[in-house]
Amino acid sequence: MTLIDPPAADWLDWLREHARCAAPAHTVILLDGAFLPGLRQRLQALGIPAMALFAHAGPATAAALELSPLLFDFDPEHPGMHQCLAASAGHPALAVLRSSAPAAVLADSLAAWCVVEIDGSAFNFRFADTRRQPAILRTLDPARRAHLLGPVVQWHCLNRQGQWQALETATDGQTPTTRATLELTQFAALVRDAEADECLAHLADSWPPAVRSIRPSQRHALAEAALCEADAAHIDSPAQRLAMVAAALQAHGGEHSGSEARD
Repeated sequence: MTLIDPPAADWLDWLREHARCAAPAHTVILLDGAFLPGLRQRLQALGIPAMALFAHAGPATAAALELSPLLFDFDPEHPGMHQCLAASAGHPALAVLRSSAPAAVLADSLAAWCVVEIDGSAFNFRFADTRRQPAILRTLDPARRAHLLGPVVQWHCLNRQGQWQALETATDGQTPTTRATLELTQFAALVRDAEADECLAHLADSWPPAVRSIRPSQRHALAEAALCEADAAHIDSPAQRLAMVAAALQAHGGEHSGSEARD
């Protein structure tokens, strides 16, 4: 099942032009390996030196490395580059970073955020998931953002609509924090940002064909609208919130089926 819309037809042309305009800065690719099993080996076989950020963060098992975010310098002339990036189509897995340093240097700052500390506990931080990136970079305060970004000056991701989206990179000249931490309020905001996707994942196995035919970005918009209604009504029960999302999807799916039947 695809989780985001297919990329726009000109996605690779945009990336190549973005890299050309970036010179002499570096254009670095960030891929979420959790959505792309086996990609690390394919990159290695093609001679693309992709770094698994979990390996930079500390000792990691072979199984963990298969799920790791992957980082490498974009080479528009490499014959296998297009094939590997195209494998991410339909998955929230592809971001491009403009950096004053190459991927090998950038890996250190990003790897530090693979695990974050929140109120004394450690949590896996899925910053390579492009569904999460807009909220992460928007929610972090400038000092934490500076720590995550390191030498990155621009960050784009393929968003839910399959379009390149520029994300927040302003640091306001703040000195970077020295540790990857989140305040409880920041953590709560990011949990709420992910709720619609969690509901959709929970319901996916029970979707009728009419709901499956809805574009991924539209399914998410329907789920988020239902959760906003729940927020406005002060409904906190996870079961009730999930039921509201299910009802919104079924209602839209029924309307869609009805319009097709009339056509």
